[in-house]
Amino acid sequence: LVEAAVPNLADQTVPVAMRVSLLDLLTSISYNQPVRYQAYDRIETLVPNELPGMAEEKSGPAILTQLQAALGDDDQELGTALVQMARVQIAFLYPDIDRLIPDPAAFVQAYLDHHQGKSTVFDQLFAWQTAETAKLSEQA
Repeated sequence: LVEAAVPNLADQTVPVAMRVSLLDLLTSISYNQPVRYQAYDRIETLVPNELPGMAEEKSGPAILTQLQAALGDDDQELGTALVQMARVQIAFLYPDIDRLIPDPAAFVQAYLDHHQGKSTVFDQLFAWQTAETAKLSEQA
């Protein structure tokens, strides 16, 4: 399994959702060898057992809590859909959520603005997340 997983971590043809899942798998088995990982904006060398697993990662859930609070209760269906989409798209950024979203409040505001058709400083990231989300739909 490890022999199959490691090369896929840096392969840009492998959807990010799969790369994140493989990295999380290696983290969960305490794999202690350096691996090359294709993150959103760069290739990184990581040691999986030095990372928090996806379930232990704190930044993503905190951002989602802020997003839910910002959405309020006005349109619960829309709010639920946006939070669920954000959950998947923020997971794409693992293990670099803190690096890529240094200001969660600004990100949440930009996320809301983006979904209202406004331009934001995160537009390039949002475009990438949207493309990666579409890849998931194509595979389903």
